[in-house]
Amino acid sequence: MDITVAPGTQAETVLSVLERCGTKVRKVKRFSNDNAPFDKGDMRVIKTHFHGHRHPQMDLIFCKEYDEQIWWGIAGSLQAAPAEFFEPLQSYEFLGREYPIPAQPELYLAYRYGDWKTPVKDWKRSYDQTSVRRLQ
Repeated sequence: MDITVAPGTQAETVLSVLERCGTKVRKVKRFSNDNAPFDKGDMRVIKTHFHGHRHPQMDLIFCKEYDEQIWWGIAGSLQAAPAEFFEPLQSYEFLGREYPIPAQPELYLAYRYGDWKTPVKDWKRSYDQTSVRRLQ
């Protein structure tokens, strides 16, 4: 499961809370270069395991607001979506818990994936996802 961490959230605080809760942190990935809006050393992703599981169970992806966009880095690329998708958020129940999601999820999915209701056999994030910006 991928979870986007809200802009302005202190990454080190999230890491500390995960460790105190007994969540095994498998890997912490940071930006290796300055790449606006991120600085070298900014936390990019925390990969975790849950008790007794071998495979990663959750990736926490950190983002920043910059130039009216929400930016995040994943798999060697910067990605962005207009900030308006995230203001306001709405609540969505999943497996008995409430999670904040974009207030207009279908518009957000269309922005990110185009025709997201039709499966694409050979979908590739770096080519088919409209939010991707290549890292320099």
